[in-house]
Parts: sequence; C-alpha cells; structure tokens
Amino acid sequence: MAGTTRTGVARRLFSVLEVFEGSSTPLRLNEIAARCGLSAATTLRMIRELVDWGALDRLEDGSYRVGMRIWAIGAHAPCVQRIQRETTWHLRGLAAASGRTVVLAAAVGGAAVIVDRALGPRRDGTVVEIGDRFPLHATAVGKVFLAAGDPPTAVTERYTRYTFDTAALPADLTRIRRSGIAREREEYRYGRYGVAVGIRGPSGRMSAALGIIGGGAPDARQWQVLLRQTEDAVAESIMRPSEAVAARTGAPVAAAVP
Repeated sequence: MAGTTRTGVARRLFSVLEVFEGSSTPLRLNEIAARCGLSAATTLRMIRELVDWGALDRLEDGSYRVGMRIWAIGAHAPCVQRIQRETTWHLRGLAAASGRTVVLAAAVGGAAVIVDRALGPRRDGTVVEIGDRFPLHATAVGKVFLAAGDPPTAVTERYTRYTFDTAALPADLTRIRRSGIAREREEYRYGRYGVAVGIRGPSGRMSAALGIIGGGAPDARQWQVLLRQTEDAVAESIMRPSEAVAARTGAPVAAAVP
C-alpha cells in the first residue's frame, strides 16, 4: 500500500511539472490545477513540495515557473553536456566574427535557457547571462525548438507590438522549417534582433539552438552565413570522437563574410 501511495504522489508531482512543458510564461495555481486535472488543494500541496525541492519557483505575484534545479539537472544530460563542450571554441569564434553576443540555448520547461554564451567586441547593450530564460515564441533561439516540434496552441504574452500572435506564429514556424534559420525582430525587446539555427545531437534530435543576438538592425545575411558555417563545424565536431575534437586547438571556425 505504501508503495502504491508513493507512486500516486510521484505521478501527481510529475503531472504538475508536465503543465510547464508547453508554457513559456509563469502560471497561477488555478491554471496549473485546471491543466493537470487535480483539485486546487491537491495541486497546492504538490506545488509546495516542488518549490521546497527547487523544481518550481514562486514569484512575487503568486505565480510559478520552472525552477533552476530542473534546469541544472537538464544541463547535465549527456547530450547537452557534449554539445556544450564541443561548441565552446565555435561560440568564441562566432562572437569574434559577428562582433555580437552568441548564445547556446536548450529547451527546458517551456523556455529557452541559456547554457553557454560568448561576448563579441561590439558592446550594444545586449546583456545575456548563463541561466537566463527566454520565451519560445518571441526569440530566435526559442522558435528553433517550436519549429522542430508542435507549435503552441496559444501565445499567452506579447512583449512588444511585433510579437507574433497565435494566428501569425504558425506561418513563421513553417518558414523556419523550410529555411533552417529562425529570426527575431524586436519581438521580445525593442531594439533587439536575433538569428538562430538548431543543433542536433548524435541521435538526430534537436538538442540545442545556436544564436546571434544584438541591438540595432543587423546585417542579416552576414549573420546567417556565419551561423551556417558554425552550424556545419559544430555538427562535424559532435559526430567526431570526443578525443579528436578535444585535440583541436586551432583558430576559430567562423570567419568574416567578404
């Protein structure tokens, strides 16, 4: 009986966490309860357990979001670790060539979480830290993951007047699937632009997104060419034995576009 009880509690805890998988914004108690099919009282007990453990964070307005402990665990997944290890030099080369901030993101809990970054020489006010969370539907790195899977059924937050709404987002995701390039034009923050590509792990699954972000309208063609060059180099690195990649200490792959 005790084992059955523990299994039931675990199932309920996981059902609460699963609610956040398709949400890029914080959720309130009543929303979580409705989505996971539990009573408000039971949901609140599960949430308190998850907050105590660090799986969820309670915000000042009473809403909840995925906690950093979940991100930390996800970041230690072998595939994410390997991609992060193999892309370090490429991120630095891409940042130097583009002059902008370059980020590596993983999809965790309905958000794009920055797992690595490199700063370019151009300081344009773009501030990104490891662990930062960005909405999937309003950023280039986030839309990479949406385009690789099922689009959200609803866009719950518009950050600027350029943020895609529920009706317009699917067409943008279709374009991303065709071109392999995701773009962001002031959809998350005014004055911020971004371009991103997906990075697939050895299994072929979309495991990370590589993006360039910066303030001011970019040279989109240059950014795309640099990303394509780096995407090819990263894919080659991931498919090689780790020992061979670790032995490489030459110049960064990315080079400026003539």
